[in-house]
Amino acid sequence: MMHCKEPNPLVIQGPGGGTKDISLQCTKQIRDETEYIKKMRVTLQTLRMRMFGKNDGVNSQQGQDTKGLSQEGAEESDPEQSVAKLGVQHQQLLADVEARDTRLHAVRAENQELSLKLEATQQAGASAIKDVTRRFRSRMEVLEEQQAQERSNLQAFAEEQEQTLEQKMETLNRTMSQLQERQHRMGELERLIERMEKEKHELTERKQSVEEEMENRKTNVVGNRYKPTRAQDLLLETAILQEKISHLDNMVSYQQRNLFTEINTIEQLKMELAKQDRIIWSLNDRISDLEARNKVLKQQVHEVKSSQRQEDSSDDCSVGQDIVCAPPVPQQFSYTRPAHLRPRTALSSQRASAVTCPKPAVGTCQAIEPDSISTEI
Repeated sequence: MMHCKEPNPLVIQGPGGGTKDISLQCTKQIRDETEYIKKMRVTLQTLRMRMFGKNDGVNSQQGQDTKGLSQEGAEESDPEQSVAKLGVQHQQLLADVEARDTRLHAVRAENQELSLKLEATQQAGASAIKDVTRRFRSRMEVLEEQQAQERSNLQAFAEEQEQTLEQKMETLNRTMSQLQERQHRMGELERLIERMEKEKHELTERKQSVEEEMENRKTNVVGNRYKPTRAQDLLLETAILQEKISHLDNMVSYQQRNLFTEINTIEQLKMELAKQDRIIWSLNDRISDLEARNKVLKQQVHEVKSSQRQEDSSDDCSVGQDIVCAPPVPQQFSYTRPAHLRPRTALSSQRASAVTCPKPAVGTCQAIEPDSISTEI
């Protein structure tokens, strides 16, 4: 910028004898610089509006600019003051631009710092996601091991209970066979005792008739009617009958003791059957509990699979590149009870009706007590 120090006009003679007014040239230069400053001011104002908004002192600055422009016409008459004032304004504009540049550099530095923080936060988030994923995988592995262990324990327990149930069923069948055999034997003993009692009754009647005949012979001893040989025969027959009756009494007592033993054995077998029934029902209840737990496990696995299907993520195995695929859902425990080991209804009542002891047909066999059996006629 060129400043004119002399206020008075200067006239210079040219080579051809003409004159040239230097003050006119200075005035023209000042006007050009003023136009340039106006353009620079408008450009800076536009730049400030773009950078910091329209409301950041635009109205006040425009008022000042308008006021300054209105005063320029009056100041053109004093070129030196105008140049000085324009220089001051130019310095202010430069200072304002430098301040704006400083603020712009500060904002850029702050933006760079925020970018670094954002990048660090993203890295920390990715690290946290990886950490959570590792913990999730570890937890899933532990749960999978626990579920596998529980599944194997349940399977072993179910097989053990099944074997125990089969053994108890075999024992129950053997007990039923023994009970039927004992009942058959008891029936044979009852029929044998009945025949022996009948034979004893016949022998007793025969003995009584022989004794009556002997009494009649003793009371009617008259002349030749008494025959000693016949009396001896009757005595011998009476002795033989008494011996047979005694033998039958002993046999009846022995068979009654056997019958009592068989009845006690049958009662013990019935108690054993009831015990086996209780054990079998207990095993059936345990197996039913296992089946219920199996059903619950299947339901849980079904719910987990349903929740996985309803996820909105397009990639089911990862989130971005940080989350690894979750481990597969372990297979559920499956156990089905064999058909021959399933619970049967009214088991105890059916067996109780099947093992009821028949009543003895003979009156002497109804009270089966060894001490109450008499060997006398």
